[in-house]
Amino acid sequence: MKEKILTWIKNHKPHTIAVTILILLLILFFLFFAISGMFRSVEENPSPTVSKNTVEHSEASSKLAASEQELEVSDKQQTSSSNSSDNSVVSSQKENTNASEDPSPDNNSGNASASSNGSNSSGSSPSQPVHQHDWKAHEVWVSDIITVEDIPAQTIYGAQLYTQQPDGTWISNGEIYWFENGFTMEDFKAILKDKIKNEGYIGNYVNRTKTIPAVTHTEDHGSYQIDYYYCDCGAKKYS
Repeated sequence: MKEKILTWIKNHKPHTIAVTILILLLILFFLFFAISGMFRSVEENPSPTVSKNTVEHSEASSKLAASEQELEVSDKQQTSSSNSSDNSVVSSQKENTNASEDPSPDNNSGNASASSNGSNSSGSSPSQPVHQHDWKAHEVWVSDIITVEDIPAQTIYGAQLYTQQPDGTWISNGEIYWFENGFTMEDFKAILKDKIKNEGYIGNYVNRTKTIPAVTHTEDHGSYQIDYYYCDCGAKKYS
């Protein structure tokens, strides 16, 4: 019998699965109704423990509400007291303001004494000295080179003789006699006369000149000149 059942299950797997699912659904359905009936009975007949907890919870809630009301009353009292203290402070400030604005003799004397004290204190403090520049001249040498003439330039006069050429002509390319260093025209005429007498010289000559440069030296005729003024503090100014 058991083997037949197993064989039938193997041959009819879809039917077997459907039947198994149906059985499981029925079991779940009955379990659901049984549990629902239990919850209903508990709600209809609450236990004394639950009711006791509910009473305790309500008592705690009432105590909490009472304490909150007490706190609100205390806060209101503190607020009213702070407002009254603020009003008193404002009124005292107004009184002080009116007293300060009152031009009474006492106030004037107090102000005068305060101002006199202030003047004394300000007068006693030493004032810082203001720096005054002590300007000093800074000088620099400015050169001025000049040429000083020791011996002025001189023009020296002379006489140049002629020479006779092979063809018998005379050319002025002979010796030059300069009238310098004590040599005079009379000295030259004596030489010329001797040449005419002893050498057959023709007696002519050509006047010549030459210039001797001046003997000079240089000197610096410069001077010190002020280029700026300075102070020991480091300041400078240019005039």
